[in-house]
Amino acid sequence: GISRSNSGVGGSEGSGGDNNEASAPPPRPPSQVLDPMGSFSLLRAACLDHYLAYDAVCKILDLYGEDSESRLVALGIVWTRITNRSYTTEILQHLSPSEQVQACSRFGYSVIDIQRPSLHYRLDLSIDEERDWCHRLAKVAMHGRSSHHQCFRALTIDGNKACPKEDSKLWLIMQGSPKDGTKPKTVCEFDFVLSDQVRQVASCVFIQKCWRQWAGRRRFKQALAGSMGVHIKVHRGANAFKRIQQEGRTSFYQARSGGVDAHAHAVEEDTKRGAHERATRGEEENCDDPDAAAAPAG
Repeated sequence: GISRSNSGVGGSEGSGGDNNEASAPPPRPPSQVLDPMGSFSLLRAACLDHYLAYDAVCKILDLYGEDSESRLVALGIVWTRITNRSYTTEILQHLSPSEQVQACSRFGYSVIDIQRPSLHYRLDLSIDEERDWCHRLAKVAMHGRSSHHQCFRALTIDGNKACPKEDSKLWLIMQGSPKDGTKPKTVCEFDFVLSDQVRQVASCVFIQKCWRQWAGRRRFKQALAGSMGVHIKVHRGANAFKRIQQEGRTSFYQARSGGVDAHAHAVEEDTKRGAHERATRGEEENCDDPDAAAAPAG
């Protein structure tokens, strides 16, 4: 049986004393590996065809004793060959606080289970990933806040000790109250301890929040679907108005062109009629004057 503790930092939680102070990790024995580089080559060769369980990884790390750098290198070699990824937090808890900070910087904070995030952290809030993870931890602490339990222990902000209340102002205090639109530049170091009771309360609050967000999106979609018919009618009316307007403009142009043609035809008829009348009038004058009619041409 493997104990899955939610409240251990560096492997265990202090049983007494001030809640704001985390227990110091036990001293480690000297390294049992005489040739670290050769052991790394052996681990790489073994990981090509084999996978490792949680307890096997912990035993490999124990072989390196107090050699922190070798422990981190060995963990990096076997990290992708761990069979059960749900024990990631337990493996990190097997490290010392300084090793936990370096391991999170190497592997990223996405490998940590938010349900069991009890580790030692040193987060630079000017880095997006570390700021987002610190914000998530602050939300967990605020959602599961209790007068009998403090999640953030031994908190220091830019090297200064702080013991704020885990309420709605906690995240603002950890950011150092930056100006609007600027990134915070504070460095927060702390031990995050999450008990089972606080974890359950935070989970319930988080589920309720997700439910309210989903219900709000559903109401918005229903309201949008109900208003789409009105928008369709408006668009149809607009199209009909444009079509009628276009048809009216076309008929106007047709009537105008027809009127122009009729006017031109009438002018032409008047011209022909006038020419005919003048020709007829000239013939009649010639018939009344016999001298003019008998005169030779030219």
